[in-house]
Amino acid sequence: MSDQRKIDWQAVHHQLDESSLLLKSAFEPTPEVVERTLAARADLLARREKLTTSQSALRTVLLLEAGGHMAGIEIQWIQEVVNLTQSYTPVPDAHELLLGVVNVHNHLVNLVNPAPLLNEGFAAVASEFSQAVLLRHPQLKVAIGCTQVLDLVELPEDAWQSDRLFFFSPERSPAVLLDVRALLQSWEKQA
Repeated sequence: MSDQRKIDWQAVHHQLDESSLLLKSAFEPTPEVVERTLAARADLLARREKLTTSQSALRTVLLLEAGGHMAGIEIQWIQEVVNLTQSYTPVPDAHELLLGVVNVHNHLVNLVNPAPLLNEGFAAVASEFSQAVLLRHPQLKVAIGCTQVLDLVELPEDAWQSDRLFFFSPERSPAVLLDVRALLQSWEKQA
């Protein structure tokens, strides 16, 4: 014998009507619900604004050492820190800023000498740079060579001696913030 059940079409239609009303209320909120939602969002944005302004005094910088000199790169410019497992290949007649190219993840990356960016008179030696900081850019593949990456620090406003000089430790002399924007803009013009 087959077990046949009768479908209560009235109950089915009632359930469909309730579901339709529920969907309508979810996708077409009443003016009161819209007003409450907008007020809650405005309150949340106001709290974020206060939080952002108090945190904006902090700048996050990656500290690195290059030829005995301390430097920093702001975090928004950093894509990755890589260990240089092989030496770079010099590019003949290149600008003093370009040490050469290096293979990183099967891509040729321009390896930059940080000395001219630091306004320091040290010469970059290939064996000195065991690490490089890959810079974030949509088209260019550029990395800054360094002896070692030291730390990622958040620096308060009073740590900055000027736009580019900052103190990260009382025992150390000031470090120089590398002007990555200017570096990348000069490369963009040439590309």
